[in-house]
Amino acid sequence: MRGESGARAFVPGHVTAFFSVHRRPDPLASGSRGAGLALSDGVEVAVTPAEETSVVVDGTPVAPEPVDGVLEALGVTASVRAETPLPAGAGFGVSGGLALGTALAANAMADLGRSENDLVGVAHRA
Repeated sequence: MRGESGARAFVPGHVTAFFSVHRRPDPLASGSRGAGLALSDGVEVAVTPAEETSVVVDGTPVAPEPVDGVLEALGVTASVRAETPLPAGAGFGVSGGLALGTALAANAMADLGRSENDLVGVAHRA
């Protein structure tokens, strides 16, 4: 969703029941195969223009490399604020949701016109 001074995106959490990792030299070709459940809870990300990038998750400043990688790949400097009821580092896809939500919201905020598939690739690489 786009606003005058920023944009928001929601990415649902995910619980993987089983998977196998498939690494390739190109990060975009790496991934996994498996099955799991998408959750109604997830990560709500708000991105606003800023002179210096900052990231805050649930009120705490953090420095997640994937968010920096997404913003760098998109050529955007922004303030990223995220909220989630899900615990980070517990297998609910919070870091992936934060990266993808940042890509989606930054694209809308800066009116970059990138496709969803392209933004998924940007987040995956990051």
